[in-house]
Amino acid sequence: MAFFGIELSPELKAAVAAERDEVMRLWSLPDRFLAEDLLRKVRWVREAYPSHFHRQPGAMGNYTTSFVWELVPEIAYRLGARSFSPQERTRADVRAADGVRLRHWLGHSLNGMPEIRDAWNHLEGAANPWHVLTRECQNGNPVVFALDRIAPPFDDSDDLPARLLREVSWHRGFEPVSAWSPELQNYVSAAALPSLDDEEEEALPEASGPAL
Repeated sequence: MAFFGIELSPELKAAVAAERDEVMRLWSLPDRFLAEDLLRKVRWVREAYPSHFHRQPGAMGNYTTSFVWELVPEIAYRLGARSFSPQERTRADVRAADGVRLRHWLGHSLNGMPEIRDAWNHLEGAANPWHVLTRECQNGNPVVFALDRIAPPFDDSDDLPARLLREVSWHRGFEPVSAWSPELQNYVSAAALPSLDDEEEEALPEASGPAL
């Protein structure tokens, strides 16, 4: 396994595999169990990386703090969770948001949050909860597919996750879809194909569409 030609260490390979397995486990959970699992993960990351998530009570915060204190707990609530800490779900505008607004909020948060470098120090062959919660939408983000259950996207939804999924699913050879499912991982990556010499490349017909 390699990213852009960089060979991954055995530890990182194990962490990537563990993250993939964790996403599949979360996908299979009923709503209430998925909600509780998301809450456990978001509370773990707040405790593990407190400097990234501190905010004054009642403050609006930024993409990162609103993600862990407001968005994930609100999605968990709508999936059936009922026990929250005093600082979770405090913003009335998030609690009152309809599904479309919540989808936009989540998409912009995932797109705007910085990387937490310390999260790479907690690998040890396991799935880091922060990496699971902020995983790429096209490879299965559990916060996004949790929201899909309560506010499904339409074919023309223009929130960032839905637009990204339509683009990526088409490039992977599927009919464009606005929501992720495990079937979207059943594609052949260009990086996994054998290389062709010049003569073989010249013999190939021109592609009928763009490649990812």
